[in-house]
Amino acid sequence: MTPAETDGPLCILHIGAEKTGTTSIQESLYANRERLAAAGIAWPEFLGHRNHKLLAAVALPADSEDAAMEGNAFAGDAAAHGAYRAEIAARLGRLAATHHTVLISSEDLQRLPREAIETLGALLRPSFARFRVIAFLLRQDVLALRRRAQLIRTGHTAPPGFPDLRDAEERRFYDYAAVLGDWAAAFGEDAVLPTPFGEVSAAAGQDSVAHFYRVAGIDDANFAPVPRLNSSPDTPTLEILNDANGIGLLPNDPRRDALEAGLARFETDRTPPVDRTAAAGFVKQFAMSNAALANRWLGGRTPFNADFSAYPVEDPGPQIAQEARRRLLHLAASGAPKVSQQAAVRGAA
Repeated sequence: MTPAETDGPLCILHIGAEKTGTTSIQESLYANRERLAAAGIAWPEFLGHRNHKLLAAVALPADSEDAAMEGNAFAGDAAAHGAYRAEIAARLGRLAATHHTVLISSEDLQRLPREAIETLGALLRPSFARFRVIAFLLRQDVLALRRRAQLIRTGHTAPPGFPDLRDAEERRFYDYAAVLGDWAAAFGEDAVLPTPFGEVSAAAGQDSVAHFYRVAGIDDANFAPVPRLNSSPDTPTLEILNDANGIGLLPNDPRRDALEAGLARFETDRTPPVDRTAAAGFVKQFAMSNAALANRWLGGRTPFNADFSAYPVEDPGPQIAQEARRRLLHLAASGAPKVSQQAAVRGAA
């Protein structure tokens, strides 16, 4: 047993954020759960198999609209919700008694409001002596565009450009200092480990899975590797799929599968769908939050670079629309499912 292990059981909470390789990290943790257990680290499958959505669900109020609640039959039922919460707390307590570390991972945790984070703290503190809250952070423009791509991939129709931040909940999602401040209030200032992560890290060979294990302090030398998951379609394809969503051609429809297979044949074009001014302007809205993040947890080190040169200077919409139209014409000629030409008309998003 190491000196750290004698300080009492540790709970590692990997809260995301989404689109920072969380699915690959969770797949790796699941694939290596027996190796983790052999090292004294518990991976509680009862919280959601790979993504521990149920921990976030039990922290929310009983009347919340949450898919994990509905799937486990305690949505809107205060008594059932309370019983489930108590059972989760008891099972985590038993794991803490037999393992020096319990590792929990769900990007749903980052979405929790302050009151739910406080509830989660009250649920976990009786069983654990120490906490480590790991949050991978992307520069806000990168996160917003990746989230938009995910919405489109999963069948939603996404508006063009960056999200509307007049919605307080949407704005808070990108306000890292505020979100992590709530976690610090519940679990302690030193427990919070903000980890800026993105293109620079990837260029340095720091894939999300390996980077996570380093931050978590876990030796993964003998762990089974997992493939990279959830790669996104390129920019013109996303715009075509967004239009397909708008006419009801959704994932799991065989026609949609045929469309995506056809689009996969084209040369990849990852031109960002917004221009440089828009990207810089979106990030600028969080300048105070990023400065607070740097001063509070990063020793004054700026969390993200200010390089927006990957974005085109001019609006890329017309060029992306032209490429989307070209692909649609090729697919139509080959007998692929017909899709509205709106994507070519309205331009990129």
